[in-house]
Amino acid sequence: MRIDLRCLPILLAACGGGDAAGGDASTCPDAGPACGSACDATFTGNFTDSSTATANCATVMPGDGSQAGDTVLAFALPGRGLDAPLMITIDLGVAPVPGTYSSETTSDWSALASRTAAAGECIYSAGAAGVPTGSFTLSLTAIDPAGGTAHGELAVVQYVQAQATVDCGAGDNEAVDVRF
Repeated sequence: MRIDLRCLPILLAACGGGDAAGGDASTCPDAGPACGSACDATFTGNFTDSSTATANCATVMPGDGSQAGDTVLAFALPGRGLDAPLMITIDLGVAPVPGTYSSETTSDWSALASRTAAAGECIYSAGAAGVPTGSFTLSLTAIDPAGGTAHGELAVVQYVQAQATVDCGAGDNEAVDVRF
């Protein structure tokens, strides 16, 4: 039996090859944890939420100019109850490579979101300039600054900040895990 190779993409699609939800990591060229067009984000701690969406995927872009030639990994993670997506930026330096990065080895990073409560605002913050700083660990399995893509896993711990009379809920911190 002879198979027409022009039909191979149709066969792969019909069999689920490359499916972000069900495909295995081997279908991705870099074997990243989130292959395809959707990435997983999970919020736990002060509030709980999770989603699988393209909006959760990382964006790779040039730095803001504070360090010439730097590459920044950015996320905009929507969460139920947040007023706007959680914005995370991590400066990976001039020539980022796959590997492990953390809040202990990276001097320029931030994570910020807010949520309106009955008596005021709840602020979820972490970063090199934050007080308290919070933390992150990043396992980068692939990065293509020219193509604007990256794959890996990110875990961030943010602190909940509120005025004395504002009830932001249980817990003093929020943990965010992203598979992208």
